Amino acid sequence: MSTSPSKASRLISLDIFRGIDIFLMVLVNGIAGMKGIPFMLRHAGAWDGVITIPDFVFPAFLFIMGVGIPFAFHKKFIEEKNNWAAVRYILERSFGLMVIGVMLVNREFFSEEYTGMSRSLWYFFLYLSIFMIWTDFSPLLEQRARGWSCLIKGIGLLGVAFLLWRFRGLDSGKVVWMQLSWWGILGVLGWCYLICSFCYLFGRGNLVFLGGMFFLMIALYIWTRSESFHGGHWMNSVVDIGGVWGSRSSITMTGVIAGTFLLKNPGNVRKLVLWGLLLGLYLVFEGFLLRPLHGFSKIRGTESFTLVASGVSLLCLLILYILVDVKGCRSFFIYFLPIGVNPLAAYLFPDFLNTFLEILHLKKYFWCFWSLGGWWGGVNALGLTLLALYGVSAMTRRKIFLKV
Repeated sequence: MSTSPSKASRLISLDIFRGIDIFLMVLVNGIAGMKGIPFMLRHAGAWDGVITIPDFVFPAFLFIMGVGIPFAFHKKFIEEKNNWAAVRYILERSFGLMVIGVMLVNREFFSEEYTGMSRSLWYFFLYLSIFMIWTDFSPLLEQRARGWSCLIKGIGLLGVAFLLWRFRGLDSGKVVWMQLSWWGILGVLGWCYLICSFCYLFGRGNLVFLGGMFFLMIALYIWTRSESFHGGHWMNSVVDIGGVWGSRSSITMTGVIAGTFLLKNPGNVRKLVLWGLLLGLYLVFEGFLLRPLHGFSKIRGTESFTLVASGVSLLCLLILYILVDVKGCRSFFIYFLPIGVNPLAAYLFPDFLNTFLEILHLKKYFWCFWSLGGWWGGVNALGLTLLALYGVSAMTRRKIFLKV
């Protein structure tokens, strides 16, 4: 391994890993509920006690988010000791992800009768408003960027306010407003980002401290699933303490530890590979060792699943690091790069596209093989995934990014 990435170079393998993961996430969402799909390509049930390929997708994203925290924070906040700016940045980003997450998961409660508009139309305008608020349009607007950007964001905020005012749902036959049934994918990301970012900021990137926080999070999950924990604690009605603050945050913390180690050992390929291999294998081994406690379950976020998913994610990043950053093998993987550097747009745009097709009554033509399922349905989902992510790649090439 004679080639080593320079200290100042960007970790391209991380962006590519993120792009691959989002591609798989969109594809898995596309085939979800489709008949004739092999068991290993479907999410395992909460009590199946096994791990399927799609079960690794969301944990991998939690891990990737964690790896990015030290790279984003170290020079911008840690070296310059700008703690208040860091706190503001963390809170704004976390709150934005949580708000979007809650609005998206309320789709299941949506009532067209009491809201006064179709669900497709409501969510189309919601996605449009989200893009208007959090997209940087300055590359398109050039000299007039500041004034026009503020106007566009203002219209987006008014749009969200109007939609929230109009929203009405049904829960057990009762007319309700937005419900906090769970935080959704983006909401969970927001919580994990909030907790792990503050841990990194407070610990100043100390690996011993970060490792201690990782084991504390695992212990928190185990405790909240024991008889000594009062499961009816009022905080559990707000957020799953063990599942979100514990196990899922520990996956992000694994990424923080990996990112910190990469940051502290730039260019030392042999040390990075040996450390990553040993830690990844240890986490997988520990996960199987703790399996008798609560079994493997992505849905329940068990400690054994968390450890295995963390280890597998680390080993995947290690492989990509060797291939992309060390060996320079980028010709195939480079296609995932535009998706990986624009992750929020890549996550939201496929649903935005499907909602738009529903409004135009064209969705049945684009999903013409859905009812067949199997390989035909899978190819259909793959085609729509590529179409949606091509649109995101076009945004990235024009330097249009959606960032919370």
